[in-house]
Amino acid sequence: MSIRFNSPLIAAMFVLHTGCGGSGPTAGTAGNTTETSREQGTVGATNNGTGGFKEVASDTGGTDDHIDTGGTQATGGTLGSGGHLANTGGVEATGGVEATGGVEATGGVEATGGVEATGGVEATGGVEATGGVEATGGVEATGGVEATGGVEATGGVEATGGVEATGGVEATGGVEATGGVEATGGTTETGGVQATGGTSETGGTDETENPPTADVPALEALGKRVFFATISEPSTMGCVSCHDPATGWTHNDSAVNLGQVAVPGSIPERAGNRKPGAVSYAFASPTFGNAGTKACTDGAGLLCRGGLFWDGRATGTAIGSEVFMGYSTLEAAYQGYLGPTADQAVGPFANDAELNVPDGDDNGLPGAQYVCEQVRDSDYVELYERAWGESPDCTADKADLSFKRIAVAISAWEHSSEVSPYDSKRDRALAAGDSFPFSGLTDQENQGWALFFGITHEALNPAGTNAKCAKCHNNGATGSSGLEKRQLFSDNKYHHVGLPPNPELANYDATKPDRGLAEHTFPNSSGQTAHDGSFRTPSLRNVAKGVETGVTKAYMHNGYFKSLEDVVHFYNTATVKDVCPSNYTAAEARAHNCWPTPEFNYGMIARDAGDFGDLGLTTAQEAALVSFLHALSDLETVQPPDE
Repeated sequence: MSIRFNSPLIAAMFVLHTGCGGSGPTAGTAGNTTETSREQGTVGATNNGTGGFKEVASDTGGTDDHIDTGGTQATGGTLGSGGHLANTGGVEATGGVEATGGVEATGGVEATGGVEATGGVEATGGVEATGGVEATGGVEATGGVEATGGVEATGGVEATGGVEATGGVEATGGVEATGGVEATGGTTETGGVQATGGTSETGGTDETENPPTADVPALEALGKRVFFATISEPSTMGCVSCHDPATGWTHNDSAVNLGQVAVPGSIPERAGNRKPGAVSYAFASPTFGNAGTKACTDGAGLLCRGGLFWDGRATGTAIGSEVFMGYSTLEAAYQGYLGPTADQAVGPFANDAELNVPDGDDNGLPGAQYVCEQVRDSDYVELYERAWGESPDCTADKADLSFKRIAVAISAWEHSSEVSPYDSKRDRALAAGDSFPFSGLTDQENQGWALFFGITHEALNPAGTNAKCAKCHNNGATGSSGLEKRQLFSDNKYHHVGLPPNPELANYDATKPDRGLAEHTFPNSSGQTAHDGSFRTPSLRNVAKGVETGVTKAYMHNGYFKSLEDVVHFYNTATVKDVCPSNYTAAEARAHNCWPTPEFNYGMIARDAGDFGDLGLTTAQEAALVSFLHALSDLETVQPPDE
């Protein structure tokens, strides 16, 4: 997939849900308005009356617990048979408390106008306790109160400035119902009702409201399905079109690789101007930033590290914790999938030179609604529902969040051992437990390993020749011998290697050279910067995969080289050959024993620092390095998902 995408990711503001399985409150004007929804036997009702009071009802197993929530706080409260709590505003509670003229609870129970409680407490002009209820500035029941309307308080009912029922209804400065509706510090519809296994109207998502269970296998499976799906306009392409696992997760078309390099988009006349990078092992690239203590922008590109795409513009900061909607269960399981791989997954969809999905009501994230709808209407949508605990929401104010969650799923799959298994011939030889040179590799492969890391060996590399590949293609310590089990063969930094221009590249313009990292770090610079011509070091894992089947691959960001043999020869001889005309291809340069001038030819080129270009390698040593690179291909090839 061509990888120039100029539409920025706009981080969406966190949009709060109104509750589980129900809509938000409806304001009343002249009376009480009720909205009712059912979810697995639970009834939620919202009443807004002229007195500004809202009542939320939760029906679980036949018991109604009513709680005032619209700005009315119960500091005394009345508990009647049937489990109903009533407060000022004119409440009729059928089955337990009948309020004629209103009930006002202020520090106890005071009946102004009279309270008649059928089956338990009768108060005429005050509070009279009958049947074991003692009223002392409130209501205190010691010895047990049984209310014949459906609520039984075992162990007593005690009210101190409110109503507290052990095993029933508890209020602390308001109304708290464990197992139903809970409020601490007063109960209001927005910001005051907390439900433990019941109803939440806290203005956001509360952990106690049956938080969704994380499902990493479902998230990974969702990512794989989206990766292989044809989500484009027209519907002809998908991620896999540019990142084929059979060819090392890059493009599989020899004709394109030999010619324009940049993959034609879903509209074939369009293309970018870079080679698609591989997605395997990309998960290991950290968030874009400084490679050391010095600021990334204070010098050469090698001061920068991380991010994805060749220029690092998928920084790893565009998608954040908003995708978890406050659920720690999801965050704990999925946090590691945020970063550059998630950011990168978003970019190609809305790029008109790539998948070209149309804009819609995207809430600032181009392509969000279209991609969301494709997943919502797919036969694998249940994977999304299992992973995130809800269906994709493709409405105007939520489509971007759903799109980001889809991108996180792609990232999760790319993190998986299916995509990045560390299972090459080199890995298996290392795992066998013997020491270098490894019995699981050929002599030529072992020799290439020795040259790659500069290992002296009496038979394979007696002079200790160092091809200096590990200067950039190494994530181990300086001086590493490459024995790390999780060796990436990349430092994830940015280097200017003095690569010639590729005149055959799609959209090539000799007057507008590809600035690389500078397009990301200094996008508005009118002059040359120290980052011009620097590109991210790719992993060398799977760099040769597919070649054994006869596919011609393209190498480097502009696809200038068509074989690993040419790449190795360039690094060996870049500074010692004559200069070719700038329009020479790699094949023409090899035929004339020369190399063209670098596309950006100034003093920040790594070869000018002696890192490569005059290595003095023999033809046999070059071949040994290529052989070692072939040993970095994963031995199994990922297959499309089962439909």
